[in-house]
Amino acid sequence: MNIDNFLKNIEADVNAGLDHIEEVKALMPTIIDCPACEPDINLFPDGTALESPRAQLIYNSKGEFLGATGNRYESTQPKDLLDAFVKGFSEAGLPGDLSKLDYLLIRDGRMMLIRIPVAEFVLPGGDTTIIYLTIETGFAGYCSTRVSLYTYRLVCKNGMVVKGKGRDLFSAKHTERMNLQAIEWLNVLGGAYESIVANAEAWVKLKETPLTKQRRTSFVKNFFNIDQNQSLSDLPTRTQNRVDALQAAISEEIEGPAESTLWGLLQGATRYTNHYAERSGSEEYIIAMSGRRANDRAYADVLSLV
Repeated sequence: MNIDNFLKNIEADVNAGLDHIEEVKALMPTIIDCPACEPDINLFPDGTALESPRAQLIYNSKGEFLGATGNRYESTQPKDLLDAFVKGFSEAGLPGDLSKLDYLLIRDGRMMLIRIPVAEFVLPGGDTTIIYLTIETGFAGYCSTRVSLYTYRLVCKNGMVVKGKGRDLFSAKHTERMNLQAIEWLNVLGGAYESIVANAEAWVKLKETPLTKQRRTSFVKNFFNIDQNQSLSDLPTRTQNRVDALQAAISEEIEGPAESTLWGLLQGATRYTNHYAERSGSEEYIIAMSGRRANDRAYADVLSLV
């Protein structure tokens, strides 16, 4: 298989990209660690000696409260993380246009996502998916810092986080040593393109594998954790409505450019999470909420059918 027939690099404009990075940094908030104060002494009328709190409160430069951590925790600054991302990206020699880098603050400002388009994946018929390299992190100890791939399919605006070789390219929990660990992900960026190619090769196989009725039924049951021996015509009303919505999404995909293949089955699942699910309609749902977990399961399940 010649994957070059399907995978195309994103061309870069270096100078425009560096100017854009400075513009993005100017928009980023500063994270401020504030030592927690002792409570009002009047709460302890018997004169009890108060121990100094071993905690701190985390705010951003807009004055918004993000959470609380231990007093030895030091927040990672968004601007420093962006600088490390750009440095690692450039040193790894990855394709991509820094002028198209963007960042999102989600989960009420407690989580940040930085991403850059690095490749286009084009199947016969013009079915095009943009592949992004992303780094996500949280503040006040919220979530881990992770490097992964994110795909955005143009034909139906479906988004999905894709793990490199079945896992995040890098993941580090937020601990007191977080700032030291976070720099380690610079070393994995060189392997990011290998993961892009591996995923693209898997997608070609999915497009070449016909979708059977048995595979479709098994997939739908797994998607909603329905016992494989249970009939899809004998379900509680709420579950039945969800199954019907997923089936409709799959039918839309297999009747279009994805065709009646395992690729169409996967795209039916991402169409459901992006447009049909109860909390769909926002990128945050796909990036950081249950839509991401649903897509993870769907991707693993479809790959197991090849």
